[in-house]
Amino acid sequence: MRFSLAGIAGLTWNQLAEAATTAEALGFYGFYASDHLLTPGPGPTTITPSSSEHLDALTAVAALAAHTRSLRLGTMVVGNLFRHPVILAKVISTIDHASGGRVELGIGANWRRAECDIYGFPFPPLQERLRRLENSLEIITSLWGRERTTVQGGYHELSDAPFLPKPIQQPWPPIIIGGANDETLRLAALYANEWNGLGPVSYVRERAQRLDALCREQGKDPLSIRRSVVVPLHLTDDAAEVARLTEGIAAVTRKNTQRCSAELAAQSDEIVAGEAALLGGVEQVAAGVDRLRSAGINHVVFFTPRPWDRPMLERLATDVMPTVV
Repeated sequence: MRFSLAGIAGLTWNQLAEAATTAEALGFYGFYASDHLLTPGPGPTTITPSSSEHLDALTAVAALAAHTRSLRLGTMVVGNLFRHPVILAKVISTIDHASGGRVELGIGANWRRAECDIYGFPFPPLQERLRRLENSLEIITSLWGRERTTVQGGYHELSDAPFLPKPIQQPWPPIIIGGANDETLRLAALYANEWNGLGPVSYVRERAQRLDALCREQGKDPLSIRRSVVVPLHLTDDAAEVARLTEGIAAVTRKNTQRCSAELAAQSDEIVAGEAALLGGVEQVAAGVDRLRSAGINHVVFFTPRPWDRPMLERLATDVMPTVV
């Protein structure tokens, strides 16, 4: 079991640097920046009423390379619509050199329409977004792994393109693919070193089992792909705070009918929130991590409350993580 931190929404640069260096000092595996242009809201067409600070993911990861020595650094996940695959391949390769071989590329097809509309990025239908993602993955892995790359007939075409320097990590930096529909899982089975899911434990378990089946169809060992989930963390012994957060998390979870089944939605707030977040004291959070492990997850990526709460992270590392490794 590996433990990491994710998300840069609502953090100033100084807070972000402190979060990463604290995570490294406490023995976390990695730090992963979320790739948004503004702070997202609870649904694909919503944003927060007043957008909090949100630094650029790739620039932040590059800068963190100089502030850390052993922490893995990556994105969870880059929005493919925001980045040309050649430039993305070059940026990640450069960070790989700057970090001494510690970068990981998390990438997905984009799902938040609101920020694309606001900033003028095209937001095509899902199937086109997935085809664009596959085109980018083909280009990036070819640039990293081959002397010359020619790709024709896709959204981006290359003709006998060289790529130097190659990344330090061989054959290339680990690729994390985020998303849960069947086509994204197929791409994960083809290209990913890690699949990143999101949602209630029951949903993540079902999607992980589907990934297993797709791997076997392609003759790939399902165990060769690490499984991660980004999960909100609220480590607190304050019963009133737990009750307030439980109600809010359960309400938001029930609204996502794609991830929250009718059977789960009918359960109590405590059960619904317990499937979607790590909430409560040490025993409750440890039990939640164990539920994720039972669902096939071997990399838990915590999204901590804002503002930045260093004591909570220290308590997590001291009292929870040693009990579930």
